[in-house]
Amino acid sequence: MNLFAFSGIMFLIASLFFGFFVYLKDRKNKLNQLFGLVCLFGASWGLAAWRIGIMPEEKKELALLSWRIAYVGIIFIPIVFYHFVYAWLKLEKRIVLYLFYIFGLFFSVLMWTPWADLFYGLKNMKFFFNSFYLVYPPTPVFSFFVLMWFVIIVYAHYELYKALKKASGTRYIQIKYFILAFAMAFAGGGSTFLSCLGITVYPYLNLLCPLYPAVLAYAVIRYRFMNIYWVLGKIGIYVLSFFTILLYIMGFSFISQKVFTFSPIISNILIGITTVFVFHYSFLFYRKIASKHFYYTFYALQQTIKELGKNINQTIELSKIVNLVNRSLLDALKLDRVGVILKKHKDKNPSFYGLIKFKEEEITVLLNKEEKFLIKYIEQTKKPIVKEEIAFAIEKLKRAKTVSPLVAKESIQKRVERLGKLKTDMGRKGIGLFFPLFVGQELTGILILGDKLSSEAYTVQDIELLDTLSAQAAVAFNNALSYEEINQRKAELERFYKLTVGRELKMAELKKENKKLEERIRERK
Repeated sequence: MNLFAFSGIMFLIASLFFGFFVYLKDRKNKLNQLFGLVCLFGASWGLAAWRIGIMPEEKKELALLSWRIAYVGIIFIPIVFYHFVYAWLKLEKRIVLYLFYIFGLFFSVLMWTPWADLFYGLKNMKFFFNSFYLVYPPTPVFSFFVLMWFVIIVYAHYELYKALKKASGTRYIQIKYFILAFAMAFAGGGSTFLSCLGITVYPYLNLLCPLYPAVLAYAVIRYRFMNIYWVLGKIGIYVLSFFTILLYIMGFSFISQKVFTFSPIISNILIGITTVFVFHYSFLFYRKIASKHFYYTFYALQQTIKELGKNINQTIELSKIVNLVNRSLLDALKLDRVGVILKKHKDKNPSFYGLIKFKEEEITVLLNKEEKFLIKYIEQTKKPIVKEEIAFAIEKLKRAKTVSPLVAKESIQKRVERLGKLKTDMGRKGIGLFFPLFVGQELTGILILGDKLSSEAYTVQDIELLDTLSAQAAVAFNNALSYEEINQRKAELERFYKLTVGRELKMAELKKENKKLEERIRERK
């Protein structure tokens, strides 16, 4: 099996797996449906590419049949991709979409008609690289098709680019994912056209095609997105570790057999034993480099949480713990505003601690707005409220047929309206995230985080690490509040004691004065 056939079978597997996974995740969502359709056409291309790659030279007719099956996918992948972009960005260019589908239908029908040779046929197919057949020389109709194929792709990316310039937060990251995913796919698949146009270059880039469904699937099914540098860093760690092991095995085999003249059996045993350790330490080495250069924010936040875990356990004073948490979050996440809301054990209303660049009056109004919707929502969902994710929550509610038991007394429309207002208020006040602090099932406080100075959204790594922090901070805050209340009670008891003792002393003095007065009266008598 050559590399072209291998890339085809891998593309087939990846497309089917991720296509069905995303489609089954939410079958009624149009974006999920279109993604599944893109993957289905990709799978047809992958299957045919595999068949073409293993086809011997004497099977030219079968190779032509495989190519015609492949072109069902090739024709419609960019068209459905544009449809995906059209639906997601809510473009108002229906005529363009119709024209693209007419173009696709024309060529998908043409290649099965008696006039198929105008597109491609047995006459214009050549055995390349001593491995597989490709279309060559190209007919004028085929050249026009290739031109339009790239036009559709470029136009779809142009629409994404325009949206990217206007986007921010999660939407900005999401568009970057789409561009990354389809750039890999079309760079890979498009490289096959080079030989068809007379540029004899082996289509190595076709190996990129199996990667795009994984990247795009992640972007479709997740509300929070990994930082693009995180993805590149993770891929880099495994790739470099793999090549390190490969070089180590090759070098060890050469030295053990040529220099020390070990037998192949002993050499293989030694390789098997030592490779585990080499992989472990090389993986740690590359991960350390990636942490500092590819996902520094995550690395910084991870280190911050480790330090916080040590520091907050060394103090019981509430003001010091609040200051530690606030300053750590400001530095690690590159924020300019942060705050802590805590609910004292006896008080019904929350108290504010260490608000930095937030106004207490504005936050109070927000907490009490719409019958304290914000607090009730957090208590019911037990999840953080990320500003960019509210839109996804609203869409999910709109698609819901029934209201969940948690909100049985509240209509879907009412909750949708309140979430919309909350998103607007968060945007006006520069709030990026409300992170709840729970002790058991009880909401004891909320961390208020502002928007990042970089204008990027909170990623899944940020949320997961903040979840770890919130568990530690909630316990520390709760203990500090209890300690503070004990001190307050102690002070009250001391005051009460002083008042009680003072009264008793005054009563004793009064009794003495009364006795003296009684004795004087008796003496006068």
